[in-house]
Amino acid sequence: MNPRIHFRLAIVAFAMAVAPHAAAEGYDLGNLKLSLIDDPVQIDLQQRIEPARLRDLIAAGAGAKQWKVSKESPGRLELENIVRGKHMARVEVAYTDLGYRVSYIESTNLLYQERQRGGVGVRAVHRTYNSLLTNLTGAINIAIAQPVQRRVGFARLEDVDALPGAGEEARNAYRQFLRASLPRAFAVGAQGEYGWSEQRVLQRSPNRTVREEFREQQDPVEIAVEQCKRKGGGRSCRLYAIDDRVVLAGPPK
Repeated sequence: MNPRIHFRLAIVAFAMAVAPHAAAEGYDLGNLKLSLIDDPVQIDLQQRIEPARLRDLIAAGAGAKQWKVSKESPGRLELENIVRGKHMARVEVAYTDLGYRVSYIESTNLLYQERQRGGVGVRAVHRTYNSLLTNLTGAINIAIAQPVQRRVGFARLEDVDALPGAGEEARNAYRQFLRASLPRAFAVGAQGEYGWSEQRVLQRSPNRTVREEFREQQDPVEIAVEQCKRKGGGRSCRLYAIDDRVVLAGPPK
């Protein structure tokens, strides 16, 4: 085969291989350093642990990753981690004999922000924060020394039946959402309203990158929230999930 033709075929094959990955980019937060925040993080135990004992295990695991107890009350610890003297993260750890829950309180120099999209807040933070939380819960779970279940937000992403106040129509829509490409968003209301959207490139342009064309499409969060409000006659809605993450912390009110 002509070497030039072989080279061109190789380039085409490479482009076809990377295209699906480019098209599957997640929700655009406008800064590659940012990620949707892991909040709250819930850890469920398989076997009960007496709360006083669990408190000590949480403190021991946290200490192994340089988290310090800054405040304490019954069933609650406040932990703080200062990284290289420049970055600070503070979280609440609420615990019972069934498990514990880690919730964001505040941070310094970790780019925490809540952006308004479609009238609802999209919470983001530097990727370092989520890594700190993963290391924290991992160390605590090692100290606990029993199998646990970890989830971020109100429920596990794939748990269709956990969708709050949902009827069969909403659950079927959520199943479609789970099969949709990224970026995507799903919104819910207090009375079972819902809306969802995935963002698609409808027409390719040889002069624009995939990311540039994605940005020109309407925000999937805005579309999901608008659909949800329309179904509810204008009642407020909240984001339930974005991409592969449940962002709702608790049931809609």
